[in-house]
Amino acid sequence: MKRAIVLLSFVCASALTCLAGDDVSDASVCQILANPMAYNGKMVRVRGRALLAYQDFELSAKECDAEKPGIWLEYGSGPRHQPTIWCCGSQPKDKLTVVQDKNFSAFDRSLTAQANKADCYNCYLYEVTATLTGRIDAVEEAVVKDAEQKLAAAHGFGNLGAFRVRLVIRSVSDVEAKDVSDRYR
Repeated sequence: MKRAIVLLSFVCASALTCLAGDDVSDASVCQILANPMAYNGKMVRVRGRALLAYQDFELSAKECDAEKPGIWLEYGSGPRHQPTIWCCGSQPKDKLTVVQDKNFSAFDRSLTAQANKADCYNCYLYEVTATLTGRIDAVEEAVVKDAEQKLAAAHGFGNLGAFRVRLVIRSVSDVEAKDVSDRYR
């Protein structure tokens, strides 16, 4: 028994996260966006609608009455590809690993399913809502403007570093995929 405990301790210590031992807080998209620095570096569980498009992968902030973008999403290490591409934002600095189970597969498959039409770009077949667990990374200011209100620097996440908050996804659960394919007929 002692050998099993020592082995389990070694496995948890050698991995960046041990699923059973994480301190995960529940939060809403609006709570995180209202005070992102309070969640910086912490593991959270958040439910929301995932938005995907060219150079966009985020949790929607529509319900937050915010003009700012939502929470940028990135898969932890493991999958060969992120579901979109982007320019110039920060990449995860650690190896938080995404759990690639049936929930993750359903999320990724539903999120990326597109209409098979030649004249249809970003024609996604589902609106996907899910509970995502992962680490929040945040910066004080994503976009810095000069005195003339022109872009001076971008220090955030996602495309062009425009997002103040990023969720590096470790696991996915409670996936709901609403069929919206009738939009593309």
